[in-house]
Amino acid sequence: MRTLIFLLCLCTIILGNTQCSDPKHAAAKAALPSMPTLDTLRQNFWSTRTITVVYPESMEKAVSGLPSALGNFELRMLNANQASLEDMQGSLFLIGTPENNRWLKEIQPIPALRQEDASILLNGDLLPEDATALLSFYPNPTDINFPIFVAMAYQEDVLAKVFSERLEEGLTAFGWGGWQYEVYQGPYRIKCGKYHSTTWETIAEQQPQISKTAVQPSSFFDYHWHGGTTEGSTLGSFMESCDRQAEAVLDFCGKTWGNKTIPMHCFPSMEDKAIALNNTTPLQIAKNRDRVDAVANAIYHAYWLGPQNQLILREILGKPATPLLEAGLGLTFNPKWQKYGYQYWKSNLAGAAFWPALSDVSSFWSDDHHSPFLRQLVSAVFCDFLIQKWGKAEFLNRYPNWKPNSKELYPMEESWQKHLSEGALKPVFKPIDLPYLKGFNFAHEGYAIYNGYGSQLAAQMLEEQIALGANAIAIVPYSYMRSPKAPTPLPIMDRAGTENDESVIRDLVFAHKNGLSTVLKPQIWLGGGHWPGSVKMTSEQDWATFFEHYTNWILHYAMIAEIYDADVFCIGVEFAEATLEKPDEWRDVIRAVRSVYKGPVTYAANWGQEFEKLDFWEELDFIGLNCYYPLSESNQPSKAALAKKFEQVLQKAEKISRAYDRPLLLTEIGFTSTTTPWLQPHHDGDGGKYSGEAQLQCYQVVIDGLVKETEWCRGILWWKYPSYPTLGGEGHTGFTPNNKPTEEHLLHLFRQLPE
Repeated sequence: MRTLIFLLCLCTIILGNTQCSDPKHAAAKAALPSMPTLDTLRQNFWSTRTITVVYPESMEKAVSGLPSALGNFELRMLNANQASLEDMQGSLFLIGTPENNRWLKEIQPIPALRQEDASILLNGDLLPEDATALLSFYPNPTDINFPIFVAMAYQEDVLAKVFSERLEEGLTAFGWGGWQYEVYQGPYRIKCGKYHSTTWETIAEQQPQISKTAVQPSSFFDYHWHGGTTEGSTLGSFMESCDRQAEAVLDFCGKTWGNKTIPMHCFPSMEDKAIALNNTTPLQIAKNRDRVDAVANAIYHAYWLGPQNQLILREILGKPATPLLEAGLGLTFNPKWQKYGYQYWKSNLAGAAFWPALSDVSSFWSDDHHSPFLRQLVSAVFCDFLIQKWGKAEFLNRYPNWKPNSKELYPMEESWQKHLSEGALKPVFKPIDLPYLKGFNFAHEGYAIYNGYGSQLAAQMLEEQIALGANAIAIVPYSYMRSPKAPTPLPIMDRAGTENDESVIRDLVFAHKNGLSTVLKPQIWLGGGHWPGSVKMTSEQDWATFFEHYTNWILHYAMIAEIYDADVFCIGVEFAEATLEKPDEWRDVIRAVRSVYKGPVTYAANWGQEFEKLDFWEELDFIGLNCYYPLSESNQPSKAALAKKFEQVLQKAEKISRAYDRPLLLTEIGFTSTTTPWLQPHHDGDGGKYSGEAQLQCYQVVIDGLVKETEWCRGILWWKYPSYPTLGGEGHTGFTPNNKPTEEHLLHLFRQLPE
């Protein structure tokens, strides 16, 4: 199911990017007659859910993982020598080299990918001899309204390695991580891009810098720098942390190190690493290839280190029968794991409900639906517990062959619970010292690494908001629920291009560095016309399971907020049914969050019944309101009529603020660029007629009203501002003011509000 959700995201994100095409590829314009739109390809692909895969018999092992990776599709797996032209209809996937798959010559998706004599050209550029080209969602020349996918190289072994590694990483062969074409050379992606959804010209091309500079090797790691000069970088302190931890591993194990060095490839930014490797995590280890790839900069510091110690442990102690021991022990040698070290987090979370029973530790750690921070924490605390229980010598003696079993673990449960409660810290909360917050919900609108959170474009858009007068932003990472009636684990996004942890962290840190106050505001997305306000379980057991999953999920982001100094943390958004029906469970959520995050906490209530009837506001520091109250029932109201209605909304909000003696934040308020945005402000602008002036009028009405209410209302965060500059503009009917008349007035509007 996670593969299906990912495919849905990929198919959505590669639609309709309107950035300018690269003139370098002017010769690669669409040449096929009556070219379909990308939307047509997508619709036909999903309506049939059938793909014909044509591959050489010699690559059967390499492609064997496709059926399981694409379990939601019907695959017709055909040997290239046995396939016929009639088999090439519908969605088609060609895999191979010009020599082992004749269909790559006979069915060429020109001009994107073609052969000339013995050469392969991608968008008119010659493919390097040791490279692999991947093409996806391009019109199938034999059935123009269906997509063709191609994985092609000069050398079969090169192709097989890249193809197998992509499937191993959990990415499907369809969509290739959000790009429509990619070129891989060894482990690195040296080129990637998309095609315009109607003209089929190349757009958004990325050519990452993969050249590496050898750095003086240490006794343990052979460091390589994938950036410009190391001057001014934090590479030196990063290397020092890695080496110090490796020495601690040897000291603990009583071992010496041989002559081997482990390749450690360091990148200056998350975006640089992600474009090259299609992976954004600040620390990526490949045990089967004995290699580490890392981001070495001042954003992540040494906070993510620990997993690299597994390679040291593997070399000196061998592969353990229980991988949990290797993972957990490796983390114990980083005193700065997630800034403070695992012992600090254990003490803060003493008594928290998320801790598994001792017999469930292995299953908790191996379940990737759980927070990666909490999984790592559990593994480190588990190893620490065993070391204290058995002694270091016995732990090391058992390390290679020990496997957990209930007969041994059950008698130790009481000791485990005592271990978890030791050193519990008394909460010390930070004083609230914030300006009047004025800014936007900063939206991760792009899903192709270069245009979403963590990208250079996102940094540019943060700077743009500052120039427009903003002093605050809300960063909004999403997860999803499949059904509002069934409790399921809430995934932490981890794919490159999604609102993953490292991209959220980069923007939190960048915003702070540039003077913006930050609100971390995680949200839940539901499809099928549902929203968080639809969440309503059908039994007490399901409610208990829902809150267990939700608490684990929100604790993850509370840790990020604490580590990276978010100024405000939002514990939930618009659970209109769940909050009114289960207020005590939400109080438990708040207590769990406060065990981790020491700053001010809010909740973003939906306008109407939830906001007006919620009864746990006293547990929070700010009352949060997602304010989408209608401002008129008329298609052509006067500005005075809109202002009067908004004044009534503010009176209602003030009453609640004063009743609970808590300041109020407008955690969301916004208007589309349609002709009547005041009728139903929460509706998006799809299908409406564009009017930038109507949006501007609503912004002016809101600011005029807020100017008079500076005592109890302490901020406004408009919905929303995008992470890349070309979203918005004339004709765009959505919420963003970007490139619309409203943007021209934002500086003046923000300046009217208090500092």
